[in-house]
Amino acid sequence: MDSIKNLISGESSSQPQEPSVFDQFDDYLKLSLKTRILGFAITVGIGVVMLIIGFCVFVISPTTFVILYTLSNISFIASTLFIVGPVRQLKNMFNVHRIIATSVFLISIILTIVVVVMDWSFILALICAIIQMGALFWYVITYIPGAQNCLKNAISGAIAV
Repeated sequence: MDSIKNLISGESSSQPQEPSVFDQFDDYLKLSLKTRILGFAITVGIGVVMLIIGFCVFVISPTTFVILYTLSNISFIASTLFIVGPVRQLKNMFNVHRIIATSVFLISIILTIVVVVMDWSFILALICAIIQMGALFWYVITYIPGAQNCLKNAISGAIAV
């Protein structure tokens, strides 16, 4: 239980270090545990609602689906800011093990928004959304120890067959 509380509060059992500018910024944004959980629940709820509506309107308006799917992904990432704080979340996202997945994910979100706003092509927007799905999946499994290697081995085994 203490490890979960430390994760949410951002505390660690290691020796105290000199606070950086980012840590000081993070201190300004301190929220109570109740507020963090409430913020997390609300942003996840918003993301889920947008995702469900997006899937419901996919056949009627595929572009609306792409927009809602992208906004739901942004909402899901924003929800984690409430749990660990914005500075720690950014540090986690741009960790050496996640930098590629994070970069591809963020670039695909930006490209999706640009393609939809500029009204270039639905097919291109859909491709960007598919890349988003893959990048988000890869980003999420970076948090599971050994999951990337397991997936790589499974894919290479399936391709070899």
